[in-house]
Amino acid sequence: MDGSLSRLIKQGGLYALGNTVIKLSGLILAPFYLNPSYLAQAAYGQLILIEITAQVLILVGGAGLGAGLVKFMTDSSYRPDHDKLPATALLFSLGLAAAMAAALGLAATPAARFIFDTPGGAGIIHLAGLYIGLKILAGVPLAFIRIKERAGLYVLAISMEMVSLILGVYYFLVVAGLGLTGIMYAYILSAAVSSGLVITGMLFQVRWSVNPQLLKNLTVFGVPLILAGLASQLLNAGDRYVLKWFTGAEVVAVYGWAGKLSSVINMLFVQSFQMAFGVIGLKALNEQDHPGTFFRRVFRHYIIWTGWAVLGLSLFAYDITSWISPNREYLAVEGLVFPIALGYMGYGLYYIAMNVLYSEMKTRVIAGNMAVACGMNLLLNILLIPYYGAMAAALSTTFSYGFLLFLTVRKAGRILYIPYPWNAAASVTGILLGLYLLSLPSVAWEPVYRLAWRAALLICFPALMVMLKLYPWTEIRNAIHTFKK
Repeated sequence: MDGSLSRLIKQGGLYALGNTVIKLSGLILAPFYLNPSYLAQAAYGQLILIEITAQVLILVGGAGLGAGLVKFMTDSSYRPDHDKLPATALLFSLGLAAAMAAALGLAATPAARFIFDTPGGAGIIHLAGLYIGLKILAGVPLAFIRIKERAGLYVLAISMEMVSLILGVYYFLVVAGLGLTGIMYAYILSAAVSSGLVITGMLFQVRWSVNPQLLKNLTVFGVPLILAGLASQLLNAGDRYVLKWFTGAEVVAVYGWAGKLSSVINMLFVQSFQMAFGVIGLKALNEQDHPGTFFRRVFRHYIIWTGWAVLGLSLFAYDITSWISPNREYLAVEGLVFPIALGYMGYGLYYIAMNVLYSEMKTRVIAGNMAVACGMNLLLNILLIPYYGAMAAALSTTFSYGFLLFLTVRKAGRILYIPYPWNAAASVTGILLGLYLLSLPSVAWEPVYRLAWRAALLICFPALMVMLKLYPWTEIRNAIHTFKK
């Protein structure tokens, strides 16, 4: 196993551990969020909308500084500026955080009218602005951690944030009974803890030398990525806004819970993979003579392991929800998780091809691809949600992620042609669909029989991978031998 792939697996595993903490905290909090004794179903839908809005504004407010920092501090041609880039980016992000918090404060009343159907929720929007400002501040230090390949510190910061969030939600929501306001108090507490930790850690590792001229390089590179990221966020979660417009907060709550379950794939596989591959892939393109071989291997490993996770999550989403929530309305996630999770799997493949464009600073192309896919998703949602509801939103997102992958592979191939193993991708996708369809009749069975049948289907997946030689025995033995060393 070459050094780049080994580092990718190790660091990706650590990032996955950090993201596991995030998802674990979500599962811990779910019994409170999905229990109408603590939070009404409509209020949970409103929380989903606040979270999406926060993610979008954190992205915009970050101005792409983290992405720019990763690019220029892994580029040897900018080596003379490496000691000035971190402090320059951090100080600029401080001003951006304050500006975004103030802007949201000014827009609090119209935002409250859309989310709460009344301006009375403006106070909650103000609290969200403070949380957003703290998260923007943490963006540059977290990027710095990735550059230094200090994945362990990343896990520590995320763990501290999630512990603070869990304790805060328990006190402010369950004990104090403050509803959405209490949840926002908990969010602010958790963001203050994590941002304070990573900023303090960065202060001791960087030279406080600032060059304002570097801001031009950082923003020219990063601003197009803001547009791409904004489109990505809307592609990922913009359908919640359309659902709210055509249906109501109760439907958003059910679809939002399906999205949170599916985001296990996004957090554990897509984002953790992207955090590691975003750095290691760039280095491979700059340092290896034949990076295409590395990219093809990563592609195949990724789709097999992520596909297995997609299947497992989809098979057990119904019983997880039944165990967590006394509200039977949430069991409608049974048909929604599989298409959403499948879309996330395609999103991870997109990151592999996108890295080629990223290395050539084709950020406008990245933004354009994402904007086209986002526009398609929005159009499909507007056309189909009035007739097919939440299922239309799920399928539209899956199709749009696939189209984004197609666009990116096509344009990246003009720079560096890589013959990705599409036959493996088609085989894995077909097997996933077949096994999932076989599971559907069991939803009406007794839980013990349903769980046994679905567990058997899950076990079939790796067996089929070996039978179809997508994972030859020789490769498995070599991998086991390598890790034993």
